[in-house]
Amino acid sequence: QLHFYLVLCSFSCPRSAMAPKQLKRPAAATESAPAKKGKTAGIGKKCKEIADALKSAKAYPDHVVKMLGENLAHSLGDVKEDRHEFQVKVNGMVAEVLGSVEAGIQEDIAAAQAKVAASDTEKAAREGALEAAKTTLETKQAELAAADKALEEAEAEVTATTKALKAAEKDQKAGDADVLANEEKKTKLQKVVAESFQPAKEGTVAGSLKTAIAEVAKLGKENHFDAALLSSLPSALGKEPSARGSFDETVVNQIANEFKEIETKLNTLLTEAAPAKEARQAKVTEAAATAAAAATKKASCEEAAKAAKSAEKEAIAAQKEAQKAVKSLGPEMKEVASSLAEATESLAEFQEGPMAVFKELLEKSKVVPEPAVEEAPAAVEATA
Repeated sequence: QLHFYLVLCSFSCPRSAMAPKQLKRPAAATESAPAKKGKTAGIGKKCKEIADALKSAKAYPDHVVKMLGENLAHSLGDVKEDRHEFQVKVNGMVAEVLGSVEAGIQEDIAAAQAKVAASDTEKAAREGALEAAKTTLETKQAELAAADKALEEAEAEVTATTKALKAAEKDQKAGDADVLANEEKKTKLQKVVAESFQPAKEGTVAGSLKTAIAEVAKLGKENHFDAALLSSLPSALGKEPSARGSFDETVVNQIANEFKEIETKLNTLLTEAAPAKEARQAKVTEAAATAAAAATKKASCEEAAKAAKSAEKEAIAAQKEAQKAVKSLGPEMKEVASSLAEATESLAEFQEGPMAVFKELLEKSKVVPEPAVEEAPAAVEATA
């Protein structure tokens, strides 16, 4: 297009700069040719029609099309015998641009004709797409119903397993009450013996001896020690081991034996209760695992139901689009038919209008064509 532009710029220069003086053409030899350069009458209106047609060209820059239109009178004003080389080149450019306009209209016609020819195929395709969309929607709706049902069942399962867990925990709490009490008693017994009784007995109390004796007496009362033993306990434990008499030793030993007997009974009770306690704990553990699994399943079902709902929504939208496409085919084809008719009419108007005018001006000659000579009728042979 750069060459195109340079040539056009050259042509738009003054005539004196375009053609050297020695390129004058001799007068035509025929009697019908005028003595000066031939000019085309009424060229302004014709050039305007061609220029208007050039403006519809899409493949060329606007400034190039504009310059071609502005120079039509220069390039086509002379008859073809008197045209300079630059005029011939510009006219070739105009022919090229007009050809592209004509080709563009023909392409529009071909595209519209192809759509019309494919209308039955397009109709079948759109109807097929609609049926497929309906089937997909039915599938997605069934999947959503199944997902909702699964979620409902999962929620019921969570309710049931949660209830079972609470019942197991309740049974464990009731069943373990005595065991926990005995464990607490044993822990307290061992603490008082180790921290109060044994140091008082051995005379090694680090803190207050009175406090230690009080702790031992309190534990004895809780375990229903003999009253005489409890009354003798402070005096016996309050003495240094070396200062105790035989009675004091008897009291101290009796207290030790009582504590041992209590611990032995507690150990027996705890040992006997251990299997039942372990069973209750196992039941709670199992119920908790079942409830956790049910909760996990519910969460999964919720996600599945959410995804199924989204898929149904998309399927509904797809079906609506398919229905819209089927419904719009008729109007679309009417529009295509209208476009085809308009393009066909435009092509005819273009070919009979600016293109025909351009060809007329392009081929305008100062040479008058010789009249056609009628051929003499064949002689009829004489019959004998």
